[in-house]
Amino acid sequence: MTEIGTPVAAPSGEVTAVLDTAGNAVGVVLRDTSGTDIWADDFPYAPTMETGLLWETAADVLWVLSADLGTARIAQTDGAWSKLMPVPEGEIPEQIAHWIR
Repeated sequence: MTEIGTPVAAPSGEVTAVLDTAGNAVGVVLRDTSGTDIWADDFPYAPTMETGLLWETAADVLWVLSADLGTARIAQTDGAWSKLMPVPEGEIPEQIAHWIR
């Protein structure tokens, strides 16, 4: 994998998110403070489309804004990270929705 973005730290400082490439696809990778990969998605994003990462300001909830696939939420539940995609428009917080418009 090749890192294509700048790592973005979660509000807690315990996790960073970064966009990586694998072949002709782009995906999200989460890393712990030592830089070890702790979670990765299925690399569904096209490298030719814009994809952005935003953490909520008060929680370790990552939002993936994709020009081709829409919005995804990555969060930890019961100690495991998982992704919800697409996120229904009514479930996107205003601080994130602001960047989608």
